[in-house]
Amino acid sequence: MFAIPRILQVLFASIFTSVAAEFLSWLLIFRKQSYKDLEKDLEKYQKQYDSLVEKGINSKKLEQQKEWYNGKMTSVRTDLMKNQMFGMIITGVIMFITNKMIKGRFVGKVVAILPFEPPKLVSRLTHRGIKGNNMREIGHSFIFMLSSFSFKAALRMSLGRINPKGKKSGIMEKARAAAEKYS
Repeated sequence: MFAIPRILQVLFASIFTSVAAEFLSWLLIFRKQSYKDLEKDLEKYQKQYDSLVEKGINSKKLEQQKEWYNGKMTSVRTDLMKNQMFGMIITGVIMFITNKMIKGRFVGKVVAILPFEPPKLVSRLTHRGIKGNNMREIGHSFIFMLSSFSFKAALRMSLGRINPKGKKSGIMEKARAAAEKYS
């Protein structure tokens, strides 16, 4: 029978956790109409603010309008962050539960071996949960943490939840553009 290496087991758990957390966030937050309305309001206020900035006229009335739109955008961003905090809590709970489950399976076991000696600051993280003095040995918690953050960021970028350097890209943005084109 073929045995799956420990590092692949930890990576699979990490991928599963990232996908499950993103799915639950989408299910409970991002697909709701109230969240979509907040996104549309933010986009609308940003366009209006940008049009005022492009005029380049420095009158008192325009400055007041800029301040008003800036206040509205701040308020909408705050509401969006409140909604997203719920998703972050869900993600944290899922990662905590999954980490506790795999901890019981991999406690004291070496998951991988580094080809170099890590710096002292990092070696306590990489060697966590393993007995012995060989700091090149890596425990499950470091691999799980590092891969979860990486997979989650890549998944969010591909779904259009976060944009690299402010660009609107990803599957969701392309789908929205196609839907708007045909509606």
